[in-house]
Amino acid sequence: MEISIIKRETTGSGPNTFTENETVAKYEIMDGAPVRGESIPIRVFLAGYDLTPTMRDINNKFSVRYYLNLVLMDTEDRRYFKQQEVTLWRKSDKSRLLLHNPHHHRPSHIHPSLRLKGSKQ
Repeated sequence: MEISIIKRETTGSGPNTFTENETVAKYEIMDGAPVRGESIPIRVFLAGYDLTPTMRDINNKFSVRYYLNLVLMDTEDRRYFKQQEVTLWRKSDKSRLLLHNPHHHRPSHIHPSLRLKGSKQ
């Protein structure tokens, strides 16, 4: 059984549409066929890959989509395929948001007060 992450970029529109597929990662989950009805949990760490957020139909001319592609092989070496789209997004950076919020209390060790030339502090 194999699982792979596929990145699909589409540019253009109408008859001038160009699609490019890239296999980002490919893993062999197990050797041989799984037992019927068996559940096999997997965990894929994405930090090591150069991924962008999913973008759907930007100005109807550009999109980036990601898919998980699963390939199962039975005991008679027949191959079965399943492809599922997954959505990737960037988690907001809380520390960056806090630095830009003027109403949020900032500890002095993060933003030391500055003594301006000519000020009476």
